[in-house]
Amino acid sequence: PAALFYLTPVLAVAAPLALIGVGAEAGYLDKDGNLPDAQRPLLIDSLGAVAGGAVSASSATSYIESAAGVAAGGRTGLVAVVTGALFL
Repeated sequence: PAALFYLTPVLAVAAPLALIGVGAEAGYLDKDGNLPDAQRPLLIDSLGAVAGGAVSASSATSYIESAAGVAAGGRTGLVAVVTGALFL
């Protein structure tokens, strides 16, 4: 139970911050610094965290390290699929 009270605020703060950081690197922010239609990626991120917890795995969530992949030119999910396949 104590882990639940720790992880919930951490995930609630980390996901939007990572989304803004990666969105800024990719050039997806509008002129005011907002990410248009941010609800979709936040929903996917939260579903990944729930699915990871449901199978007792590490929470599958976005990380600010993704900005390095975006800076190198990877902006689609295909980059993540190829990288994951290379680790197999």
